Amino acid sequence: MWVDLEGENELSFNTSVGRVKEENLRRDPRVYLSHADADNPFDRVQISGEVVRFVEGQEAHDHMDRLARKYLGSDRFEWTMPGEERVAVIVRPLKVRHIVGVERFRPGGPVPAP
Repeated sequence: MWVDLEGENELSFNTSVGRVKEENLRRDPRVYLSHADADNPFDRVQISGEVVRFVEGQEAHDHMDRLARKYLGSDRFEWTMPGEERVAVIVRPLKVRHIVGVERFRPGGPVPAP
């Protein structure tokens, strides 16, 4: 999923109006994102947050074009279907974890076989 920064402390991504992702986020604004470094999958970031607003109309289409420039280097997102309405989802992170290596099990976690 393509993600970008909004201002200094929010994240954004884009979807289409009517998709399951959009409908679920309007019903329950909790978001969990994770990203692993392509060169080292044991170096990763986990973000939990909540949707603070939805941006629709031309501003959402412009947002999708901005993501296409960032990820593809193209001026526009060329795959919008006729009649499709985009929606930019703005997320406020509540917890950010940077993890390097293998996490330890919590106390009471898996018990070795006898």
